[in-house]
Amino acid sequence: MLAIELQHTSIGILEIEARASAYSRAGIAQIWLPFLASATVSASEPSSGGTRFIERYSPRPFEKWVHGFGGGDGMWMYVPDEKAFRHAKMKGHQTYVESSSWFGEGGEEMSAGGCYKWSKRYRELTLSKPYIIKAETQSGFLREVKRGALDAA
Repeated sequence: MLAIELQHTSIGILEIEARASAYSRAGIAQIWLPFLASATVSASEPSSGGTRFIERYSPRPFEKWVHGFGGGDGMWMYVPDEKAFRHAKMKGHQTYVESSSWFGEGGEEMSAGGCYKWSKRYRELTLSKPYIIKAETQSGFLREVKRGALDAA
């Protein structure tokens, strides 16, 4: 059996872990598919072969979880306006901290910054070319999802 979670809204880490554990205990394989806003895709930089690059992507916490769930090999995301799936890989993003200086209480000059640091909020996101499911397959798949035939939980 296979559970396919089309996740278009944010979900808490505790809830996603509870669902994943329940699927696992029941012996059900699982695929988590976050939705990616079309505006995010259209604002990205095009690369060769239909791939896209987003330098400063702010992933939702469950997207970080899903990416890690795949063993660091990325995750699949669904782009509704394209009616397509894209394989996505996240990696760390560095931001530049401007240098600044000031004088302490004792009159000594102090400084900080002037370097790059790893961002806690942003990731670099690379998207594969879009993979489109044929209309007949897609409508049949969505019909099965709506009637609950593919939901094992």
